[in-house]
Amino acid sequence: MTFGVCWLLGVLLVVGWIWGAVLRYALHMIACGHVAVLTELITQGHVGNGNEGQFTYGRRIVMARFGEVAALFGLSALIRGVLRAFHNTLDTLDQWLPTPGVSTIVGLVNAVLAAATRYLDKVVLSYDLARGGDDPWRNVRDGLVYYCQNARPILETSIWMLILERALSILLWMLLLVPAGLTTMVLPEAIRENGALVTIVVAALLASTLRAAFIKPLFLICMMIRFHALVHDQPINASWVGYLDGLSDKFRQIRR
Repeated sequence: MTFGVCWLLGVLLVVGWIWGAVLRYALHMIACGHVAVLTELITQGHVGNGNEGQFTYGRRIVMARFGEVAALFGLSALIRGVLRAFHNTLDTLDQWLPTPGVSTIVGLVNAVLAAATRYLDKVVLSYDLARGGDDPWRNVRDGLVYYCQNARPILETSIWMLILERALSILLWMLLLVPAGLTTMVLPEAIRENGALVTIVVAALLASTLRAAFIKPLFLICMMIRFHALVHDQPINASWVGYLDGLSDKFRQIRR
């Protein structure tokens, strides 16, 4: 009996891991199509030849550069590793905050760096798509170097975007309390006994869904716009290449 339970748990863990990997890969491909469309709009002002739909264009780019996009799925872990190593060296971010002492109250610094790490791999992908060529490894490396060269203005943008994201999320949750309350009223009486708690939970779930669908993509778009504006016609600073080489072995792996 014990062996059977252990065997079943083992199988479930393996299947769950495989399913999670497949799901992450599928979401990565979808995100690449999204980033491809945004990159084209940001750098060219239109999608394709102007007569092509966004969905069609995104799918075409992903299929045309399938090998490159697939390689970037594996590179994401290396990119985030380099970003974390670089962010750990920053000790002046609290000086860029709009209000002194905010970082010690709400941990805004850590939140900004976490958000930047979460979105910047997509920004680096955007740079790779905009630059083109047949060497995504070099494009990723250069994208990371460009970010480090321009870390301050990019993270300053992240600070304001994070504040706006949190404010909009709270406002959205408050607005959704009304429809959540109406939803609670039609639930079974046993659930309505805890109506206030249920309303809060339902509103939070709705707000979380809408936040992921609409508010978070705005964060990514602003990061991409800021990045492309900063690096346009900007030369690579070779000293940053040497610095990142010495800082992170993951950056050295990307350079190979």
